[in-house]
Amino acid sequence: MKKVFVSGCYDILHAGHIQFFEDARALGDHLTVCFASDPVLWLAKSRKPAVPESHKAVLIGSLRCVDKVVKSSDLDAVIDFTEHIKAERPDILAVTEDDKNIAAKKKLCEEYGMQLVILPKRRDVEAASTTSILAGIKEIVELPLRVDFAGGWLDVPKMSRKGAFIVNCTITPKVGNMKKVADWAAPRHIACSRQRTAPKPSSTSASAGKTRQSSAKRAYVSGVRANGRYSMQNTIRIGLTAGC
Repeated sequence: MKKVFVSGCYDILHAGHIQFFEDARALGDHLTVCFASDPVLWLAKSRKPAVPESHKAVLIGSLRCVDKVVKSSDLDAVIDFTEHIKAERPDILAVTEDDKNIAAKKKLCEEYGMQLVILPKRRDVEAASTTSILAGIKEIVELPLRVDFAGGWLDVPKMSRKGAFIVNCTITPKVGNMKKVADWAAPRHIACSRQRTAPKPSSTSASAGKTRQSSAKRAYVSGVRANGRYSMQNTIRIGLTAGC
């Protein structure tokens, strides 16, 4: 019986994983799939798991092309399955063509007398990854931010205080759910506008307040979404001024 072994994080299963398993199984008579344990996933990807280990075992094991499922036997970001290799003694270690650790796996194959088979990826489905799936679920985007400290605005001199130092930095944070960002920004935008330009009203109805918040929110979101869903060309500037 020819045994085949594959390994990977497999945090969220997608079509690419299943196609790889099917192609690997076709190389022999028995396929063992090793998925990364939570500690190994943290070492390799610097993030928490999206799916519990027990769920991954059930999901992968339910596939017809998979004969056995195991999780990491070693605490290593790359070769986390050495003990399984010693126990299973597979004939083939299969990897994908874009595997970044082929050199290390080739060395392992030479050490344990396995054949390394590099499988090409199928092109009949669009590319996907756990990272892209999570980003789509959380609506995570990267937005360029320029933050000015100590009252100095390099490109708007009239906003700077006399004698103030200009301390300026650019960051590109990951920003989640833009509706929540807009909900946070709108009332602060209104508050700043009132402090700077408008006298304090004697009385304001609840409906009028909601209308102003809604208008500010629409304006904010529309500014962020200009020239695309979330434009990378737009810069959100945070000025730490006395009024806000």
